[in-house]
Amino acid sequence: MSGGLTPSPAAFLVLVTGIFAGRAGFALVLVVCFGLGLAAVLFTVGLMALTGRSLVTRAAGSHALLQLATRVAPVLAACGITLIGVGISASAVAGLPGT
Repeated sequence: MSGGLTPSPAAFLVLVTGIFAGRAGFALVLVVCFGLGLAAVLFTVGLMALTGRSLVTRAAGSHALLQLATRVAPVLAACGITLIGVGISASAVAGLPGT
């Protein structure tokens, strides 16, 4: 999910390996193709999420419980991801030397 936010370690590894092997041009082409593929996957996943949400909203119709779920589920997911991030960050800070 963070493919577009941070540099990819796999792409960096391909680039460095290509440079060390003396094929920097080929490695650069591989990294560009890797980036395009990653962009296509992220776009497709986002499009599927939007389509899925509209399908569920339409299917909810007059069902009050499904309507509530379509409003609450994104908030719960965001809270869960935030809590996991805070937990991982706290664990990383606790593991720093001198803390």
